[in-house]
This record gives sequence, structure tokens and C-alpha cells, in this order.
Amino acid sequence: MIQHGLCSVTFRQLTPAQVIRIAADAELAGIHWGADVHVPPGNSALARELRTRMDDHGLVCPTYGTYYRVGAEGNAPFESLLETAELLGARGLRIWVGNQGSAQISAAELLDVRCDLDRILALASGRGLSLLMEFHGGTITDNAESTVALLEDVAHPALRTAWQPDIHHDHGQRLRSLELMLPWLDEVHVFQWRMLGDEIERLPLKDGSGEWPDYLRLAAGAPQALWACLEFVRGDEPANLMEDAATLRKWLA
Repeated sequence: MIQHGLCSVTFRQLTPAQVIRIAADAELAGIHWGADVHVPPGNSALARELRTRMDDHGLVCPTYGTYYRVGAEGNAPFESLLETAELLGARGLRIWVGNQGSAQISAAELLDVRCDLDRILALASGRGLSLLMEFHGGTITDNAESTVALLEDVAHPALRTAWQPDIHHDHGQRLRSLELMLPWLDEVHVFQWRMLGDEIERLPLKDGSGEWPDYLRLAAGAPQALWACLEFVRGDEPANLMEDAATLRKWLA
């Protein structure tokens, strides 16, 4: 089963209350809150307030997007992130694995990452929460092979992964990466982009009708229930989210 949601980072310029209203108006089921702007770690009063507001609108929080860099310095205390995630009612926390791509990371850096990952996994799983690795450039989990290698090496049931289409890959390569990661898949980040010269152009989600239904059908075969969360829209305009949300709901139906 796939549920639909919104990554709050899509509207960094809006207040949390406005994000909740937009998600509800778009008939989405949940909000993946970001710690960078909307719900800073340690702000217990805000997290409680947002939980109440979400309940009032029939929304839940599948994931708390922490921006925690595993193995790096300068992170917020993980215990504070866990507390905020619990107050939001999140089932897991999104993390970024390292500060280097899989081809650039040194053995020493990798050891730091593994030690920290083991530590925060124990903390999260001890509270019944999972960790969701961001599938992104500039991290160890920048491709499907390195992501799967880490998941298999750690072999912890609380460690999961997100997936999003690599803009530099074609449709077949994207399907292959998604298939490799399927046993650990917990969340799909949904957007339709293309490269226009050296720039990224955001497109209506419906322009991905030749691709996204295939991704979602494949993702539906994951062994656990997961979320498809809309992330970024044309011009950062709420009206464009309404259109993309309607497209996503149609595909999932």
C-alpha cells in the first residue's frame, strides 16, 4: 500500500500552519516535516501544536526530515531529534549518510559513518522508530549499489531507504535502481524534472505519465507499506501542488 503526502521543504517560504492547510486542501494524507525551517529540533511546543493541527485535518507525519549528517560534525543532538519526531507522531527519521559521495569517501570517513550509524540506529530502534536514508548525491547513498551494500552490511531492521529518480538517468536505469532498493524501500519522493542545459527545470507531474506510473507500480511491491511524498513544484506555487497532488492521487488509485 502506498499513501500520499507532502514534503514540507516544498514550501520553505510558508509557515507550518500554511503547509498543513495546503496539504489538507490537496487531499493528501500526511506531511514529511523538515527540521531545517519548519520544525527545528527541540521545539517541543511547536511539535505538539503541529501534531494537534494535523490531527484536526486528518493528517499524519510519516517521517521527520532531520538533515542529520551521519558521521559528520555540527549535527543537532540526535536525542533531541528523536524527541521531536516522537512528538510529531513520525514513524521514522530521515538522515543523510556522510559528507562524501560513495566514490570519494575514505576508509577513515566510512568508519566514522558506520560507528555513528550504529549508535543512532540503537537509539532510534530503542524507541520503536526507523531511520530513512536519503538517496542523494554527495552522500554514500548516491546510487543504488552503494545504498544496497550499506543496507546489507548494517543488516538492521530499523534501517530503510528513500528513493527518488536520478535526473541524470534514463527510465530504465531508474527502474533498475528502484528494483534493487525495493526490499528496504520506505518512501518515494515524487517530482518531475528535466535538465535544460545546465539548469533543472521543474515540470508538472502529469508530464511524467510515461514514467511515474511504472515507478509507483514497482514500489507497490515493497514488503512494507510506504509513502509517496510530493517534493518541490513549479515556481514553489501552492496552486501547482494542487494539480500535482491530483495527478498523484489518480495514479495511486
